[in-house]
Amino acid sequence: MSEITIFVSGDFCPDRDGKLAFKDGVSPQNVFGEFYNRILKTDMAITNLEGPLTTKNNPIKKIGDNFKINPHASSLLKDAGFDLVTLANNHIYDQGQQGLNDTFKILNENGIKWVGAGKTIKEAKKPFYFDIKNQALAILNFTEVEFTCADQNHGGANPLDLIENVRQINKAKEKADKVIVIIHGGHEHHKYPSPETQKRYRFFAENGADIILAHHPHCIGGYEIHEGVPIFYSLGNFLFPPRNKKTESWFKGYAVMLNIEKNELNFEILPYEQCKNGNLSIKTKFKNSSIHREIEEISKKLKNEDIVNSKWKEYVEKKKRFLAIMSGYNKYASTALSKMGLMDYFLNENKLQYNKQFITCQAHRETARTLLEKFLKY
Repeated sequence: MSEITIFVSGDFCPDRDGKLAFKDGVSPQNVFGEFYNRILKTDMAITNLEGPLTTKNNPIKKIGDNFKINPHASSLLKDAGFDLVTLANNHIYDQGQQGLNDTFKILNENGIKWVGAGKTIKEAKKPFYFDIKNQALAILNFTEVEFTCADQNHGGANPLDLIENVRQINKAKEKADKVIVIIHGGHEHHKYPSPETQKRYRFFAENGADIILAHHPHCIGGYEIHEGVPIFYSLGNFLFPPRNKKTESWFKGYAVMLNIEKNELNFEILPYEQCKNGNLSIKTKFKNSSIHREIEEISKKLKNEDIVNSKWKEYVEKKKRFLAIMSGYNKYASTALSKMGLMDYFLNENKLQYNKQFITCQAHRETARTLLEKFLKY
């Protein structure tokens, strides 16, 4: 039985507004650098398509930016040798059902498969199965629940749901020798998993996933081996030019090369810098680089519960302005109160108690969510 090689990378979003303008002479070799030949030689190359491929402008109502990616980006992926894109993320439904349909059509035209989204919730949940070198593999893709998730009313991304996702893993396990789980989740610009995120991903590992890889935080995270299952908490951006000035962490990422043979699964970490100095390109920084050392340093701390909790508290403290928003202030007022150090004097404790109850109590959360969906109609 021959070895199977699979290349997995993070967020691919070469433009956010459909205005991608490749310079003369651009080629996959120029963009992906040393990765180009590696990708072509793999049995399967995967990246996360962080937005719909469409020229149409039909933004949904949501909090945050509405992305759309110029369809020419699909040709770049095709020419680079990518076989599959994950679509379960917080931007794939940004241009509604039309943008989603355009994405499927363009991917089909370029011979690129996808997983993690569909025209219906049923389609979105489907794994991607493929048989290669006498082994059956399955890839499942989930995203944290935001505005782009599919539901009973429209298509979109496959939502992160602990019970439902474990059922999907178990079902895929019946047909596949290995189940690869790719998740779009975690906390933006936070290099460590939250305690809940770590617990959730470990639970997937305990219930049939053979490897778990995550992206979304826009920075590199660590990895751990839990009960024999590798868990990568954040691969970082793959090809994602910044809109404004960003911290150094935005430009760092790593891909994972999986090597599967018989019952063994091994991996290689491939660090890089991306889109630095305004260039739409990736420059690899392999073993013994500062990025590789940073990944290993973060990873060493993941087994220490106290460190994970401490890092989470530090992160949450920076998000304290969320309390002002939940008290009824808009983002400008909440930011101003935070900067002036006056937030504690203006918080509505009674309103925050109600918010806490809606968030923490499962019964109240379900009721509130259903009411909001009915009122907001999206």
